Amino acid sequence: REAMSADIVRELREKFGEEKAEEIHPNQDIRVVNGQGSVGLELLEQEPDLDAIVVSIGGGGLISGVATYVKSVKSHIKVIGAEPERAKSAFMSKQAGKLVKNPPNTVIHTIADSVKSSLGPTTYPVVRDLVDDVFTATEQEIEDATKFMMERAKQVVEPGCGLAVAVATSAQLYQRYPDLKRVGVVLCGGNVDLDNLPWTSRKRKADEMDKM
Repeated sequence: REAMSADIVRELREKFGEEKAEEIHPNQDIRVVNGQGSVGLELLEQEPDLDAIVVSIGGGGLISGVATYVKSVKSHIKVIGAEPERAKSAFMSKQAGKLVKNPPNTVIHTIADSVKSSLGPTTYPVVRDLVDDVFTATEQEIEDATKFMMERAKQVVEPGCGLAVAVATSAQLYQRYPDLKRVGVVLCGGNVDLDNLPWTSRKRKADEMDKM
């Protein structure tokens, strides 16, 4: 995706001039991070008395924006990151005390495909300083939480969001922070593919096997 973006920007500059096109990184550009801070603003406008906010992490732009705003106005609110067990750059970085990226040149297989990227130079310092903790979830936990949101909450969410729900409803979160009562979760559905959700894919394969 980033290579394609660079190619498009280069073509536009060649056609219209250097000043007519600018490549904006989806999670490492500070303007994007600042804009995503509005999610924290809106969440606290709706629910001002939260104890914690759980946000999924890929490149870290969303949680960096949310944490920057939330900690500036209500520093006691815990900002918790959620990552797939198979793509845990932020979790490893917090543990190591330095930026740790997911293995390079390695295909990461996770249903939460919108959060497979690693932290970067813009987002790592924010996660290090302002995000209180990062938890991981297994593929089955992500799938169960995504399905729960669709079936019971009637919310069409992507698995990258089901990831945050999985952490927000996990025993490990409340074992570590037993005083949490009101927990907000950032929900999103822009990357959901209804034809390729795990349970629909399995049913399709089972139907194909039955026809053989």
